[in-house]
Formats: sequence, C-alpha cells, structure tokens
Amino acid sequence: LEQKELIEKNLSKIRENFNLIRGEFDYNLLKDRLIVLKEKTADPSIWNYPEAKEIFQELKLIEKKIIDFDNLNNSIRSIEE
Repeated sequence: LEQKELIEKNLSKIRENFNLIRGEFDYNLLKDRLIVLKEKTADPSIWNYPEAKEIFQELKLIEKKIIDFDNLNNSIRSIEE
C-alpha cells in the first residue's frame, strides 16, 4: 500500500510539472502555426520562394514538438489509469 501511495504521489508531481510546462509551451499557438505552415507547403510554387527550406524546417520542428508533447501526455495518462 505504501508503494502505491508513493507512486501516486510521484505521478501527481509529474502531472503538476507537466501542466507547468504546458503553460510555458503554447501548444495551441504551435498547432495554429502548424496549420499555417502546412497551407504554405501545400502550394506547388513553394520552391519558388527563397524561404522554402526554412518553412519546411520549421514545419518539421513544430511537428516534432507536438508529437513529443502528445506522447508524453499520453504516457502520463496511461500511467494514471
């Protein structure tokens, strides 16, 4: 029973820290930016723009951040269940 309480206490701290990070990590802003970048990259003439490479790099970086954040959130939820 003590070990279960310790696990629950630690999990609660992890969730609390995760929520703090979530506040600093503007998830919704990143999702909105991702939509804008995907719209830009859907344009067949994207490669006519000098900043095309940077757009694709930013897109990949934001996708990775969102995926990593979602995976962490899902892992915490899975542990909580």
